[in-house]
Amino acid sequence: MYDYPKAGKHAPPEVRAAIERWRKRVPVSVKARIPLLYWLLGDGTMPYKMSAHDAKYGPAPARHRGQVCGNCRFAYRKVVEPSVHVCSQMEGRINLGLWCRLWKA
Repeated sequence: MYDYPKAGKHAPPEVRAAIERWRKRVPVSVKARIPLLYWLLGDGTMPYKMSAHDAKYGPAPARHRGQVCGNCRFAYRKVVEPSVHVCSQMEGRINLGLWCRLWKA
């Protein structure tokens, strides 16, 4: 139901590989919540994502030094544009050197 059988037919190899990972490794429960396109692109705004303002996104406060997007479990690269990083919990692109209150090791 969530496998998108025609997806990636004419896509670059890295996108085809990502689609295969989606098909083989992503649990059905996740596929039902996060459509393939959002999973691949990463910065589509899903309804549950918090705004940067509400997440207090910016430079880390003194008491949170060392906690940055670059070492947060929610940060990841977009599949089709690896130089762009996004967050699974917050809207939009992120800077790996900044922080938000959602940070998790």
